[in-house]
Amino acid sequence: MDAKKNAAYHMLQKVLNTTDQEIRDFNYLKAKMLERANNALSEEVQRLEEKCRLHGYDSKGNKRNWG
Repeated sequence: MDAKKNAAYHMLQKVLNTTDQEIRDFNYLKAKMLERANNALSEEVQRLEEKCRLHGYDSKGNKRNWG
């Protein structure tokens, strides 16, 4: 980073810290939304796998024989 960019960056940081503001990047927000959606789907998959296991199915969806 050259001196002008470095100085501008430090001034922006001071302004943001002083005003208690932050810059929100659209890509960051989109990534967070996708991460939350992915987490929710992963939790749902875990619940469904547990339900299948309780009903006697293995991880491939095959019914287990208990006898």
